[in-house]
Amino acid sequence: MVDILVDAQAVERTAGAGPDHRITYNAIKARLSDLMYKITAQKFEDPADGEEAVTKKLCDLNDQIKEAFRTLEEDYR
Repeated sequence: MVDILVDAQAVERTAGAGPDHRITYNAIKARLSDLMYKITAQKFEDPADGEEAVTKKLCDLNDQIKEAFRTLEEDYR
């Protein structure tokens, strides 16, 4: 779970970097609010589902975050 938070912050900083800094928190919040909710809800994953299932869900969430920021960055170029 910590990996997702660290990766999300790193991707956000990279997306907001550059000469124009056009990607603001408001843009991220408007476009990625569903992912922001999923990040906060990850703590409710049920360990009874098994380590493999939970790990897969968290890896999928991490991939979704990276893809969403790539798309957001491309839209703001």
